[in-house]
Amino acid sequence: MEQGKKKKKLFWVPAIAPLTSVILSTFFVYITRADKHGVQIVSISFAKILLQVTRPRTAILGKLPRTTVYRNILQYPDATKVPGILIVRVDSAIYFSNSNYVKERILRWLADEEENLKEHSQPRIQYLIVEMSPVTDIDTSGIHALEELFRSLEKRDIKVT
Repeated sequence: MEQGKKKKKLFWVPAIAPLTSVILSTFFVYITRADKHGVQIVSISFAKILLQVTRPRTAILGKLPRTTVYRNILQYPDATKVPGILIVRVDSAIYFSNSNYVKERILRWLADEEENLKEHSQPRIQYLIVEMSPVTDIDTSGIHALEELFRSLEKRDIKVT
Protein backbone atom coordinates (compact mmCIF):
# COMPACT_ATOMS: atom_id res chain seq x y z
CA MET A 1 0.00 0.00 0.00
CA GLU A 2 1.26 3.43 -0.86
CA GLN A 3 2.20 5.85 1.91
CA GLY A 4 -0.16 8.62 0.83
CA LYS A 5 -3.31 6.51 0.65
CA LYS A 6 -5.27 5.55 3.73
CA LYS A 7 -7.01 2.24 4.02
CA LYS A 8 -10.78 2.59 3.80
CA LYS A 9 -12.50 1.33 6.89
CA LEU A 10 -15.92 -0.21 7.02
CA PHE A 11 -17.01 1.51 10.20
CA TRP A 12 -20.36 -0.29 10.37
CA VAL A 13 -18.93 -3.86 10.37
CA PRO A 14 -17.75 -3.81 14.01
CA ALA A 15 -21.07 -2.27 15.09
CA ILE A 16 -23.34 -4.73 13.33
CA ALA A 17 -21.35 -7.94 13.89
CA PRO A 18 -22.35 -8.38 17.57
CA LEU A 19 -25.99 -7.65 16.79
CA THR A 20 -26.01 -10.15 13.95
CA SER A 21 -24.41 -12.83 16.10
CA VAL A 22 -26.98 -12.28 18.88
CA ILE A 23 -29.88 -12.48 16.45
CA LEU A 24 -28.58 -15.61 14.74
CA SER A 25 -27.69 -17.40 17.96
CA THR A 26 -31.09 -16.56 19.48
CA PHE A 27 -32.83 -17.85 16.35
CA PHE A 28 -30.88 -21.12 16.31
CA VAL A 29 -31.34 -21.73 20.04
CA TYR A 30 -35.05 -21.06 19.69
CA ILE A 31 -35.39 -23.39 16.70
CA THR A 32 -33.39 -26.24 18.24
CA ARG A 33 -34.97 -26.06 21.69
CA ALA A 34 -38.45 -24.77 20.95
CA ASP A 35 -41.53 -26.90 20.84
CA LYS A 36 -43.41 -27.56 17.62
CA HIS A 37 -45.72 -24.59 18.12
CA GLY A 38 -42.82 -22.16 18.37
CA VAL A 39 -41.37 -23.39 15.08
CA GLN A 40 -44.79 -23.14 13.44
CA ILE A 41 -45.26 -19.58 14.69
CA VAL A 42 -41.86 -18.55 13.34
CA SER A 43 -42.66 -20.23 9.98
CA ILE A 44 -46.06 -18.52 9.72
CA SER A 45 -44.54 -15.14 10.58
CA PHE A 46 -41.84 -15.60 7.96
CA ALA A 47 -44.39 -16.62 5.32
CA LYS A 48 -46.53 -13.58 6.16
CA ILE A 49 -43.56 -11.24 5.74
CA LEU A 50 -42.72 -12.81 2.37
CA LEU A 51 -46.32 -12.44 1.23
CA GLN A 52 -46.41 -8.77 2.24
CA VAL A 53 -43.18 -8.07 0.39
CA THR A 54 -44.14 -9.87 -2.83
CA ARG A 55 -47.79 -8.74 -2.86
CA PRO A 56 -47.97 -5.13 -1.70
CA ARG A 57 -51.33 -3.57 -0.98
CA THR A 58 -52.85 -1.70 -3.86
CA ALA A 59 -56.20 0.03 -4.16
CA ILE A 60 -58.52 1.69 -6.62
CA LEU A 61 -59.41 5.13 -5.34
CA GLY A 62 -62.68 7.00 -5.63
CA LYS A 63 -63.78 10.50 -4.68
CA LEU A 64 -65.77 10.93 -1.49
CA PRO A 65 -68.97 12.93 -2.03
CA ARG A 66 -68.81 16.69 -1.33
CA THR A 67 -65.04 16.56 -0.68
CA THR A 68 -61.75 16.64 -2.55
CA VAL A 69 -60.62 13.45 -0.79
CA TYR A 70 -59.96 10.17 -2.59
CA ARG A 71 -60.13 6.83 -0.73
CA ASN A 72 -60.12 3.07 -1.35
CA ILE A 73 -63.46 2.19 -2.95
CA LEU A 74 -63.59 -1.13 -1.08
CA GLN A 75 -63.26 0.55 2.31
CA TYR A 76 -65.46 3.54 1.48
CA PRO A 77 -68.58 2.42 -0.40
CA ASP A 78 -69.67 6.05 -0.89
CA ALA A 79 -66.50 6.80 -2.88
CA THR A 80 -67.22 7.11 -6.59
CA LYS A 81 -64.92 6.59 -9.54
CA VAL A 82 -64.23 9.54 -11.80
CA PRO A 83 -65.53 8.88 -15.35
CA GLY A 84 -62.73 8.24 -17.85
CA ILE A 85 -60.08 8.06 -15.11
CA LEU A 86 -58.74 5.10 -13.13
CA ILE A 87 -56.92 6.09 -9.95
CA VAL A 88 -54.70 3.42 -8.40
CA ARG A 89 -52.65 3.65 -5.21
CA VAL A 90 -49.57 1.52 -4.43
CA ASP A 91 -48.99 1.27 -0.69
CA SER A 92 -45.39 0.10 -0.35
CA ALA A 93 -41.92 0.15 -1.85
CA ILE A 94 -41.48 -1.35 -5.31
CA TYR A 95 -38.62 -3.86 -5.54
CA PHE A 96 -37.59 -6.66 -7.88
CA SER A 97 -39.70 -9.08 -5.83
CA ASN A 98 -42.98 -7.22 -6.39
CA SER A 99 -42.51 -4.95 -9.40
CA ASN A 100 -44.08 -7.38 -11.87
CA TYR A 101 -47.01 -7.97 -9.53
CA VAL A 102 -47.69 -4.22 -9.29
CA LYS A 103 -47.58 -3.82 -13.07
CA GLU A 104 -49.81 -6.84 -13.71
CA ARG A 105 -52.27 -5.80 -11.00
CA ILE A 106 -52.72 -2.36 -12.55
CA LEU A 107 -53.16 -3.85 -16.04
CA ARG A 108 -55.71 -6.37 -14.71
CA TRP A 109 -57.70 -3.61 -12.98
CA LEU A 110 -57.63 -1.54 -16.15
CA ALA A 111 -58.86 -4.47 -18.28
CA ASP A 112 -61.65 -5.25 -15.78
CA GLU A 113 -62.68 -1.61 -15.65
CA GLU A 114 -62.74 -1.26 -19.44
CA GLU A 115 -64.83 -4.43 -19.76
CA ASN A 116 -67.28 -3.14 -17.15
CA LEU A 117 -67.54 0.24 -18.90
CA LYS A 118 -68.12 -1.43 -22.28
CA GLU A 119 -70.97 -3.53 -20.82
CA HIS A 120 -72.67 -0.38 -19.51
CA SER A 121 -71.99 1.68 -22.69
CA GLN A 122 -69.89 4.23 -20.82
CA PRO A 123 -66.84 6.11 -22.15
CA ARG A 124 -63.55 4.26 -21.95
CA ILE A 125 -60.66 5.02 -19.60
CA GLN A 126 -58.51 7.84 -20.96
CA TYR A 127 -56.24 8.47 -17.97
CA LEU A 128 -54.52 6.31 -15.39
CA ILE A 129 -53.36 8.05 -12.23
CA VAL A 130 -50.90 6.03 -10.15
CA GLU A 131 -50.80 7.54 -6.67
CA MET A 132 -47.43 6.60 -5.19
CA SER A 133 -47.04 8.84 -2.14
CA PRO A 134 -46.79 5.78 0.17
CA VAL A 135 -43.93 4.39 -1.96
CA THR A 136 -40.77 5.06 0.02
CA ASP A 137 -38.33 3.26 -2.25
CA ILE A 138 -38.13 1.93 -5.79
CA ASP A 139 -35.30 -0.03 -7.39
CA THR A 140 -34.33 -0.39 -11.05
CA SER A 141 -36.64 -3.39 -11.51
CA GLY A 142 -39.52 -1.25 -10.31
CA ILE A 143 -38.55 1.53 -12.69
CA HIS A 144 -38.39 -0.93 -15.59
CA ALA A 145 -41.81 -2.38 -14.68
CA LEU A 146 -43.33 1.12 -14.59
CA GLU A 147 -41.70 1.94 -17.93
CA GLU A 148 -43.21 -1.24 -19.42
CA LEU A 149 -46.59 -0.26 -17.98
CA PHE A 150 -46.25 3.21 -19.51
CA ARG A 151 -45.35 1.81 -22.95
CA SER A 152 -48.23 -0.68 -22.81
CA LEU A 153 -50.72 2.04 -21.94
CA GLU A 154 -49.27 4.42 -24.51
CA LYS A 155 -50.10 1.83 -27.22
CA ARG A 156 -53.69 1.75 -25.94
CA ASP A 157 -53.85 5.57 -25.99
CA ILE A 158 -54.19 5.85 -22.22
CA LYS A 159 -52.29 8.70 -20.60
CA VAL A 160 -50.47 8.06 -17.32
CA THR A 161 -49.95 10.63 -14.61
